[in-house]
Amino acid sequence: MKNIIVALKERFKKRKGRVTHAEALHWRAALSDYYQKKFGVKMHPLQSDPSMVPPFEVAVQVQAPNKCDPDTFFATGYRQTIDYLEELTEFGLDPAKMGSILEFGVGAGRLLVHYLPFKARLYGCDANPFAAEWTRKTMGKLAEIKLTSLEPPLPYETGTFDYIFANSVFTHIPFALHEPWVAELSRVLKPGGCLIATVHDFEKIQEWDAPEGWFERNAEKGFHRNTYFSKERLLEIWRPHFEALEVRPRKVQTHVIAVKRVSSQVTAPVPRVSIEGTQSFFHKARSADIAKEPFPHLVIRNALDPALYERLAAEFPPDEVIMKGKPAGNNNKHFYGAAKVLRDERVSPLWKDFFKAHLTRGFYQEAVALFADEILALYPDLETRLKKNIKDLRTGIRHFDSLAEAALDCQFAINSPVLERSSAVRGPHLDGADTLYQGLLYFRDERDDAGGDLEFYRFKEGVDLSGVNPRSIDGGFVSKAATVRYEKNTLVAFLNSKESLHGVSPRAVTSHTRRYFNVLCDLPIPLYEFSTLVKAQGRFENEY
Repeated sequence: MKNIIVALKERFKKRKGRVTHAEALHWRAALSDYYQKKFGVKMHPLQSDPSMVPPFEVAVQVQAPNKCDPDTFFATGYRQTIDYLEELTEFGLDPAKMGSILEFGVGAGRLLVHYLPFKARLYGCDANPFAAEWTRKTMGKLAEIKLTSLEPPLPYETGTFDYIFANSVFTHIPFALHEPWVAELSRVLKPGGCLIATVHDFEKIQEWDAPEGWFERNAEKGFHRNTYFSKERLLEIWRPHFEALEVRPRKVQTHVIAVKRVSSQVTAPVPRVSIEGTQSFFHKARSADIAKEPFPHLVIRNALDPALYERLAAEFPPDEVIMKGKPAGNNNKHFYGAAKVLRDERVSPLWKDFFKAHLTRGFYQEAVALFADEILALYPDLETRLKKNIKDLRTGIRHFDSLAEAALDCQFAINSPVLERSSAVRGPHLDGADTLYQGLLYFRDERDDAGGDLEFYRFKEGVDLSGVNPRSIDGGFVSKAATVRYEKNTLVAFLNSKESLHGVSPRAVTSHTRRYFNVLCDLPIPLYEFSTLVKAQGRFENEY
């Protein structure tokens, strides 16, 4: 063993890519600034104390040899902690208000140490005796560190922790123990608590033959084995134990963010409210109202009952909530989607109920029924390609439910004030080819007379569209076909197609914000291909 350690030391000395001291200082300053601005707390002295850094002999047994380098040890911890804290706050959770936090697979304490600024009681556990011994030595007076078994259970009571994180642990747990450990962490997590764990990027499993959706390498290396999953197999294991799941690729590995349901009953991962008793903004719409030209759409004035509209208008969130800390800019677009809105305490209960009502399966089916004839006419083979009836697609919240077939979203949307010359926030364009429908409900301030109407277009005959980007189409290629005035309580909805060209008219200089509520549905397959245009990649925020 001694000879192996010596050989690894020599290899480490020659290894490139270690973090520089300047990089470490940069990430320390970034984390310190994040603490202060977000939580009003300061760094703990141990967060840069060299005594935290394990010697080479410990590092090689616990994590990786480069973690014996102080700059690498601390800089990677600073950076990854920011990632974890950002994800927590996006899910509406505040570590400054938590009572207990567990790092499952604590290693050398490289991440747990960065939770010392908070008041929560800290816990760490690890099945590796080298890890438990070292971290108990460095953090034992500030955190409870336990050596645990390779298999469940953990030595904690049910519902102990507000937050559990597991960095590079499920990447090394044998497949046979994956589900038992997910269930065990769910057990010790409080209802409403959050678990964030990292897994190998899903693309890596494609390198091997894995018909069952998982693969193990280097099983003989024990703690240093590698376990890979397909996204579908991983979510199949995790979903029964958590209400909310989000899978988010990161620079290093992929994060699985899971929130434990408040009740003990297994429920769907999507917030549900009955459409009954809740006013859908389609409640006045009829199929006969749909105009066919220049593409299927409908416009409804006074879409909501006046009393409900006025309450919603009065409680429309301030611009800074929707901008999420970004600068307003001059006539810029800002969106705030359902996956985050539903966890934001600054959003009123009335608005959250309104969002939820438009995220239900009932609302989706209402929209599909409304446009049923147009869907069939435009896409006669759609259900063949979907391999099921469009009404039977599994609904879920976009950017929230990874298994949703019909990904529904609602958004607060604003266009910031026009501070300079008159300009259009968005010219002629097409939405992503996987979007089925769009709906907009305007919340115009009655004092705002700056413009910002929705415009529909047609392509001019004979124009060469080769190489044109469908997300930004030159106005010379189109002619205006219709205008929908930007007016309070006006609903505009349309079926998406390769003919659904739309944009926003120029706004005059104004101090007012253009405000609206948006609904949409993305499908798992593109509706059409526009071969003469540059294909739009991925799913897009919808901009008006």
